[in-house]
Amino acid sequence: MQRHSTIGVFSVILEFIIVRHGETDWNLDGKKQGQTETILNETGLKQAKDLAEKLATEKIDVIYSSDLPRALETAKEINRFHKLKIRKTNLLREINLGDCNGLTSEEMRENFPEWRKLKDAEPEKTPYPNGESHTDVQARIKEFLKQITNEKHKTVLIVAHQGLNRNLIQILTDMTYAEQSKMDFNHNIIYRFDTKTKRLANVKLNK
Repeated sequence: MQRHSTIGVFSVILEFIIVRHGETDWNLDGKKQGQTETILNETGLKQAKDLAEKLATEKIDVIYSSDLPRALETAKEINRFHKLKIRKTNLLREINLGDCNGLTSEEMRENFPEWRKLKDAEPEKTPYPNGESHTDVQARIKEFLKQITNEKHKTVLIVAHQGLNRNLIQILTDMTYAEQSKMDFNHNIIYRFDTKTKRLANVKLNK
């Protein structure tokens, strides 16, 4: 069955290129970062450089980045080959994890057992303790897409986060939350979304 994006038709934008920031120490330790202002570690810097080299010859018209440091660092590496003004926005921030910031998945289950039951039952709509739900994140993304719908750019690069990017692709393709939550969004994957054909493709770097 063919699906149609819930955000309508882009008048000029032909393609979105969507990448995740490089690795941080919190990624390495399994800690949930949310909107914490973590920075890239040595591996993350190399991953950002690898992404930059892979995208070096792309005709990118505009770069949008989350305003969190790990995403901005990655965007700046990519931008070395394009010399554009990076447009940072808090609308592309990772989900606000509230009281779960800095915890591992196991610690979240131990510290918030009742919340975990709700989250397991309704993973898309249940907010993190004193934080956001994925539905809240999707509302931010829709506002962002609304703002850029009529911009005069054909190829848009977005540098953000695993959870944010999954929700973005869910909205663009109209896939379900269950489908997007299974997507591979490691630090070395480039997703491309064609706004005319509604086709989603990805390239995994071999580095």
